[in-house]
Amino acid sequence: MYRCILIGFSAFIVLGFHTVSQAWDKSDYRVLDCSYGCLNNDSQLDSKSTFLALNKEVENLNWRPSPTGAALRSLVLPGWGQIYVKQPLKAVIYAGIQQGFMYGIYRQHNLYKYHSARDEDGIADFYHNDRNRMGWYLTAAILMSVMDAYVEAHLYKFDVSDKLTIMDEGNGFLDSGIQINFFWRLP
Repeated sequence: MYRCILIGFSAFIVLGFHTVSQAWDKSDYRVLDCSYGCLNNDSQLDSKSTFLALNKEVENLNWRPSPTGAALRSLVLPGWGQIYVKQPLKAVIYAGIQQGFMYGIYRQHNLYKYHSARDEDGIADFYHNDRNRMGWYLTAAILMSVMDAYVEAHLYKFDVSDKLTIMDEGNGFLDSGIQINFFWRLP
């Protein structure tokens, strides 16, 4: 019962944020359509609306997610930082992993309380240790999600094309190497 509620809630949250982010993108495009000719009530081209629409287009091209904002979002709600940097599949994966560990902690804690109330110390210790181990796994999953959102925000506009360039110096050989410079001050 609790598992179904937890999975349904996580799907609702993740899909809700994804839908909101898509609606936000589409509202920008409606404004951009106005840049090709906005008419006011007198059927004249409204230059102020055209300027605002072109300005909005430039803002969209230069927009970059904040790495700190992505990390904090990912810390507050599982998957929110990944949605912020436009990685919805990672958001679902991280949210599912974190909520799975949360459910495991909840279940192991209830089994620990049940067996400790019945004075079954050996079994209760197993569930206690398993609950604590899952808590550490949850902490690691949260930190991994935060770091992933932070790095993805930094690499948001990184070019991953297959075109690599190696300079030919004209001698028929491709030159490559490492240059190391040392500087020191003598007293």
